Amino acid sequence: MTLALQEERNRANGFGLGLPAEELLALAVTGWVLGDKGAQSRVGVAEQLWQARRFAVDYLRTDEFGRRRQLLASYLATEAVSTDVMAQILRLLPPVQPEPVAGQTWLTLRVASAERGSRLPYRVQVPPEYHHYRPYPVLIVLPNVQQSADEVREQWGTWAARHGYLLAVPEWARLLQHRYRYAAEERDSIVSVIRDLRRRFNVDSSRVFLAGFDESGTMAYDVSLSRPDLFAGVVIMCAEPMKQYRRYRANAQYLPFYVIEGERSPNNAGQNRRLFEYWMTRGFPALYVEYLGRGLEFFAAELPFVFEWMRHQERADGLPYLGGRDLDGGPTTDSFRSFRRGESRFYWITSDRVTPSASGAWIRARVARADRILIRMSGYKQLSVWLNSAMVDFDQELEIRINPGHGVTSRTFRGRVEPRLSVLLEDFYARGDRRNLYVARIDFTWK
Repeated sequence: MTLALQEERNRANGFGLGLPAEELLALAVTGWVLGDKGAQSRVGVAEQLWQARRFAVDYLRTDEFGRRRQLLASYLATEAVSTDVMAQILRLLPPVQPEPVAGQTWLTLRVASAERGSRLPYRVQVPPEYHHYRPYPVLIVLPNVQQSADEVREQWGTWAARHGYLLAVPEWARLLQHRYRYAAEERDSIVSVIRDLRRRFNVDSSRVFLAGFDESGTMAYDVSLSRPDLFAGVVIMCAEPMKQYRRYRANAQYLPFYVIEGERSPNNAGQNRRLFEYWMTRGFPALYVEYLGRGLEFFAAELPFVFEWMRHQERADGLPYLGGRDLDGGPTTDSFRSFRRGESRFYWITSDRVTPSASGAWIRARVARADRILIRMSGYKQLSVWLNSAMVDFDQELEIRINPGHGVTSRTFRGRVEPRLSVLLEDFYARGDRRNLYVARIDFTWK
């Protein structure tokens, strides 16, 4: 717009033509699709990028896998953009299925949840200034059992609006439910809500926070320690840690916790202190606040400090270390652990066949160089290593070594890895995470 207005002034003052109108339009289109640093005046490039953007939107709005494959094949037959360019397009796209928000601040939505055989309802408070063309942080507050979403909004809503957060309240508990049940459907429902939010709103995936009180605080412990890659931080108030907190405590090594407790709360039986003794001696990013002489209650006075704490947190990416550093003689040997079959993702490594023993499945990895990745693991029959240009140099031959020197579980990959649009787009369709985009995947299997 600045260049166009300048051109109009020059013409009105009788100066010669600068950029033709079509080149000014090309600057506008390329800047809109790639950001201002990607703006250029070549008309052919603008047409190519606009076609790529239209294709990406059509692909991401198509739920049938076979139809998505047809769309991709048709696009690849044209002058397709590179994976790096497509990744930048995806980062700047508005929501794939934008939710109408004009004049609304407290929305009732539903997300499909196959595990429950129903559509999980959740409520969203939209910041007053929200629009679909810039990312917003998200605070997911799990209501306590027997607590309504409106009550949660009364507690958190003013502070969320003041700090520009999308406030999401999933109605996870069943009617007359009195305890968190540690059911897979309960944990999976939160993952489904996050994906649904990413499709409806412009979510800053590097700043998604989870909070819970009492029973929902126990659930927040369980969800976050099972999927630490989803969150930038977790706020727990007056809750017991999950039953198996000793098994999962190492999964918090990159995930900040802000835990608030009353000294006389019936949930304050010592587990939180023991958990923090483990975290603090290892330098995990955790903060513990205990109110002396207070019981099981909602500490509203702590919320200003909670939001100030959240302002400084961003989600980790698990690079270059994913778990302990003993792979090259470092000081810690903490590994990420799974004890249930559905716990299948730790940042840039996933599995669709977890077979944990009594001691759990565990994994730790390191991007040693731009051409070398080392992994140690146990309890997995399949692994996928997800890659992008921030991790490895695709112009070099890559080596991935799993359990070197450990017999039947040892695996080695050597070769050139080619970034693929199919990997990038299908992963983005599945997760909607515009911050951590992957363009290649290497799979390993064991019998």
